[in-house]
Amino acid sequence: MSDKQIINGILYRKSFPETDDEKVLLLYNCAFNRTISMEVFRWLNYSCPFGPNRLYIAEEQNTSTIVGSWGLLPYKVKFNDEVLGGSLATNLVTHPCYRRRGIFVNVVKFALAQEERYGSKISLTAPNKMSVMGLAALKGYLKVGFEIISDLDFIVNYNNKPEEFQATRIDRFSEKFDLLLSTYIDKMKFAVFKDHRFLNWRYFDRPDQEYHVYSCQDENTVSGFIVLKYFEENGYKKAHILDIYAINEHVFNDLLNVAKSFAFTRNCQELNCWQIRNSPYAPWFYKRGFELSANKYALMLSNNFGVKKALISQDWWFMLGDNDSY
Repeated sequence: MSDKQIINGILYRKSFPETDDEKVLLLYNCAFNRTISMEVFRWLNYSCPFGPNRLYIAEEQNTSTIVGSWGLLPYKVKFNDEVLGGSLATNLVTHPCYRRRGIFVNVVKFALAQEERYGSKISLTAPNKMSVMGLAALKGYLKVGFEIISDLDFIVNYNNKPEEFQATRIDRFSEKFDLLLSTYIDKMKFAVFKDHRFLNWRYFDRPDQEYHVYSCQDENTVSGFIVLKYFEENGYKKAHILDIYAINEHVFNDLLNVAKSFAFTRNCQELNCWQIRNSPYAPWFYKRGFELSANKYALMLSNNFGVKKALISQDWWFMLGDNDSY
């Protein structure tokens, strides 16, 4: 396979950090209409313990201007009974002046064709089904061969109050969490594989967000943890559950008590999280007062190379923290 491709005067290739990073960041800030720092850019692209982000660009040949970009962040994904090499799509962007010229489709096709050399069997993405940009991305991904495997429904609790809990706040994940994570992943048929290094990178090393992590553990054993985030937009206050793992319903309820208290003390109008199809935790959430909202994303999957079996329809898990934007 070629490591570059030219279509209609646009060169598609892998990004070179030394010469391209500042140009790609300039593209991000222009297209997303917000300021992303180089510190955040480097955290996402170069710090993940599973490997650096594979960042692909569309470059106008005449001016050497980067007009499009897409990243594939190395992930490990439990798929039926195997943990496979995979990737998460990050920051698909086209310069506003170059839209409707096929750059979206071309950069995605080019990038996916490179994945075999990295042992990446499947790629994941989660566009917002309720936004104009999200719907446009969803249609583009369908065009290049991604399929929707599940809605990611926001479930919401509006009636939060202080609750007693035993969990304690932590400021780092230790190796003790790996046994809980590996035990859980063994039971799943679809989930993102994590270890303490990944969790520290995702939640404690990210420079632009503050996450609140609580765990249930004794001296030797971890029985669960929860990751929370406060968010306010136009005066509306939310608490997000980014991630939650529990060995049983008792531990789960204790962690939800943390979340309800977190939301209450910050005067949040809602506490929410994603639910994927076949979620093992769904009955416990609904039992504690959560309800389905209209807001939803779509979890999409590209079968890159060699995965022939259908995904078994039981025990799936994918949370807000498994995506890169929350």
